[in-house]
Amino acid sequence: MAVDDLWELARRVSGARGLTAEHKQRLSRIVRKTPEVMVKVTGRSVGPGHLKAHLDYVTRNGTLRAIGGDGRVLETRPELRGLHDEWVLKNELTTRRHDDKAASAVHIMLSMPPKTNGDAVERAASAWAANVLGDRYDYIVTRHDDQDHPHVHVTVRAVGTDGRRLRVDRADLQQWREHFATKLRERGIEAEATPRKARGQHRRADRHEVRQLKERGILPRVETEAMREVVRETRAERKPETKPWEERIERRRENVLAAYAAHAAELDGGTDADRQLARDIRRFVDGMPVARTRRQDLRAELEAVLAQRRAAEAAREAPPIPEPTRHPTKIRRLDEPER
Repeated sequence: MAVDDLWELARRVSGARGLTAEHKQRLSRIVRKTPEVMVKVTGRSVGPGHLKAHLDYVTRNGTLRAIGGDGRVLETRPELRGLHDEWVLKNELTTRRHDDKAASAVHIMLSMPPKTNGDAVERAASAWAANVLGDRYDYIVTRHDDQDHPHVHVTVRAVGTDGRRLRVDRADLQQWREHFATKLRERGIEAEATPRKARGQHRRADRHEVRQLKERGILPRVETEAMREVVRETRAERKPETKPWEERIERRRENVLAAYAAHAAELDGGTDADRQLARDIRRFVDGMPVARTRRQDLRAELEAVLAQRRAAEAAREAPPIPEPTRHPTKIRRLDEPER
């Protein structure tokens, strides 16, 4: 059983036994909700002009230091221009097939939550880049401190020394997150890199462009269509049809819960520390959020609004409650004789 897929044990629970010390350490980090690393491909530069604009952005027009994979330190705009021209020429010489729309550089960001030591994040990101990109790709590392969370931009020349382009899929990103978390822990920073499903989260965060639209009061088309569908179902008082992806989400959640249950059951037979970890795992599972899609959230919100509206209408239509009849009570003075 690999440590990287600890939450996937449910797929083969029947034969899974023998949690190692490393497994227990990771389970402990998960249930303690150790800060999660973020490694994200934020974009790509297409063409020399776009590459120049991106290099200006990550270095704040040459005012921030950039460190190259070859150890070069770029601290001036002329040095930055020289790197730009070098990368453009290298791409032309090493690319196997010319394509005007092909990326000239890939933009990667590595970050940690607020209050994380920025120096440690920068050192860990540099070590990550050296191990992951190594001698295969040219890159520069630039640290930003202008936001509450420390983050590092790694700009990679899209064409490797072997002429192959850098292509990143979901599995690559998860492996990169794992590696970055390891580099942070080696530097004394508590960090973890679990997928969303391991934490009971099944919805991706909105992309930057989508967040901007919502801030302007504009709903993306997919959410607008989902809302219309929910409204139609609610008005027709139809039971919502379960979508295939909603079924997959539920099955995935059940698998994760089964994995944690198997781990806790095994730990019940161990040391005092193991039994405590088993209790922590069960407490963590009890607090995991319900797995719902945006469509299901929209329906729940709409039903809550309709319930409030029905309650308000019922209160308006109900006959008024008569006030109790009050009879005046004569108060007898203490010195008044009884009759």
